[in-house]
Amino acid sequence: MNQKEQAQRLLEMQRLYEVEGLTLREIAGIFGLTWQAIHERLVRAGTPLRQKSPVKRFLERETLVELYINKNLGIGEIAQQLETSYAKVSEELKRHGIEKRHKRYLSRRKYIELESLGCGEDVVIKRPLVFNPYVNLYHKAKNIGIRISIKTIDNETFQIKRIE
Repeated sequence: MNQKEQAQRLLEMQRLYEVEGLTLREIAGIFGLTWQAIHERLVRAGTPLRQKSPVKRFLERETLVELYINKNLGIGEIAQQLETSYAKVSEELKRHGIEKRHKRYLSRRKYIELESLGCGEDVVIKRPLVFNPYVNLYHKAKNIGIRISIKTIDNETFQIKRIE
């Protein structure tokens, strides 16, 4: 590509950026370049660049206290109401020192009986409706930090014994 063609491409990049208002990424897509390459060319040409995206929006502590503590809404519900992400609400709770509640589903955890097993004790549980229940149970035990043995009683129940 000769200098005249390069100059024409640069003028087109500048027009798209300044007149059309396209982003660096959009222009990069048109020319088959990276947004960094477009940025570098525009800076070298002396094109005034727009300001970066607005500063991160912080959620007010009072708003979070009202919604999370007083109204007892979940993080997902707050995110939806404030039109932001779950991660942002969670991050802001942490930033403001608001302790998160335990997740609601903890009372419905599977195999909660495993957590209370003492060494040598056993429990009979309903057979899990999963493809490979043995792997599922061994994995749960490993996460709790115990070792178990599984004995099939019938098609619907298992006997779980803590071995360590």
